[in-house]
Amino acid sequence: MKLLATNFGSLLEFQMLAPTGAILHSGEPEILTIDVDILVDKVLEVMNTELILMYCQQDARFQKVALVLKAWNRQLSRDKNNRLNSFSIYMLLLAYMLHKHMLVNLQ
Repeated sequence: MKLLATNFGSLLEFQMLAPTGAILHSGEPEILTIDVDILVDKVLEVMNTELILMYCQQDARFQKVALVLKAWNRQLSRDKNNRLNSFSIYMLLLAYMLHKHMLVNLQ
């Protein structure tokens, strides 16, 4: 459902995807499309993202394994409703790596 579609020289388009999220496309449509999540009044989600970033900076293996798991998860099912979301994958991997003492608990 499009809520707003404004073009600024074909550079920006804003559309509502769901009541809880929106997507911003930037770039020439034929050349470049960048999907960006904008969180408004979602403090916990922003803090979770920053925590994941800190673990990625702590050990490069964390991000590499997470990307492999996310790709594997996408191959299991193309339907987003039938697979784990990215945050769940990061949390499961984090729990495993903390349990195996591969990462230091930052919380």
